[in-house]
Amino acid sequence: MQIHISRGGEQSGPFTEEQVRDYLSQGVLLPDDLAWHKGLEGWIPLEELTSQAPGGPPPPPAQPEPTMAAANAEVGSKKK
Repeated sequence: MQIHISRGGEQSGPFTEEQVRDYLSQGVLLPDDLAWHKGLEGWIPLEELTSQAPGGPPPPPAQPEPTMAAANAEVGSKKK
């Protein structure tokens, strides 16, 4: 995907997703810069684009609910 950036009425790009992520981390691009790529209806904030782009960090895994047996064992081990 080729991403175009707009800031202060000036456009730059196209950039790859990897370049955009690198430039964001370096502070070259800002989260509130506007971004567009083929398939979008209009310009959106760059932070919105990067949060929905594939290849971003996966969501944290859900923590499993403790089972009753594990909870009872923990409570039982604390009794004196």
